[in-house]
Amino acid sequence: MKSLKHFINSSRRAARSLPARSFPLAAFLYFLFSSPRTGGDFPGAGRISFIAMGRVVEDHSDSRISVSVVQAFIALQLIALFGLIIILVTALASKRVKRNATYYAFISSWILSCIGYTFIFILGQQNAPIYEPCLLQAAMVYGAPVLTGCSTLSIAIDMLLGIRAAATNQPFLRRRMITFALITVPVLMWLIVFIILILYGARNPADVRRGPNGTYCDFEVNWPGQISSVTAVVTMVVLLGIESYVAARFIRNRNLLKDRQLTRMAVRVLVFSVLGALGLGVGLAYVLYSMPGTGFDLIMAMLPVGVVLIFGTQDDLLSVWMFRRHEKTPPSLEEVKAENASKMSASAEV
Repeated sequence: MKSLKHFINSSRRAARSLPARSFPLAAFLYFLFSSPRTGGDFPGAGRISFIAMGRVVEDHSDSRISVSVVQAFIALQLIALFGLIIILVTALASKRVKRNATYYAFISSWILSCIGYTFIFILGQQNAPIYEPCLLQAAMVYGAPVLTGCSTLSIAIDMLLGIRAAATNQPFLRRRMITFALITVPVLMWLIVFIILILYGARNPADVRRGPNGTYCDFEVNWPGQISSVTAVVTMVVLLGIESYVAARFIRNRNLLKDRQLTRMAVRVLVFSVLGALGLGVGLAYVLYSMPGTGFDLIMAMLPVGVVLIFGTQDDLLSVWMFRRHEKTPPSLEEVKAENASKMSASAEV
């Protein structure tokens, strides 16, 4: 015990003595080894709680909660999950389906979101989740709006740059660099939020709980939800601005309508922005009231279903799912003669 105390105290002193340029490392060390909110036998006791490992988290769900609402929420998320996986696999496997890299990142972000919202259900712990899966789900749930919002914004920015290049007849400069940034920035932001919440949940295991609506795990404090909601609101406001600019571009330059693939993608992103505006209102409600009801969860579960319906009904995807019937070559003259001869012989036998 004395050696452990000495290690923790020395770690705290080292964190304080780090130079200013090492602030992230100093903050991380001080976060781990400084005194927790609740007391302990030594500085840092309870900071990373091993006692919570394997225990069932507290159930803060309302006793009057409707089981059918929880089932509807899970069903919508699973339907969207399987639909998004089918879309992603089809787009990757088919040579006839051409998409930008931001499209694949967009679909993947919503897949991860659906997995996050159904994580404890997939593990069979929907009614009595234990600490570790519940903490992972809480971190994924609060990180999901950040990831999906930023990836939606990325696909809109990519589309905007493509429209500007088509309108000005100029090549898309530094496309690879810009595409790489549009893909990696949402992932990095999600990782930052995810890691912060994992560390917070490890520091304060009592705050990890089954949510009041009984649909997924969350934190007892309000700030994680408010941060993710504010991020989603900001990204959706920027997205609506981009869509307004794109619509004005199409109105001013009708030649852009000749690019059918670009036009269809713009329309689909615009339609999805309408759903995003609904999510914008939900996010504002959460920021203002901090206590969402079951309607909040059901609306959030409808968003990935909307992604499936909007982006999964494109002609090239549907043609692949229809077993490429339109690609069947007409029968040759010899095949037609042979078929007619067989029909005539069959009728003669009758």
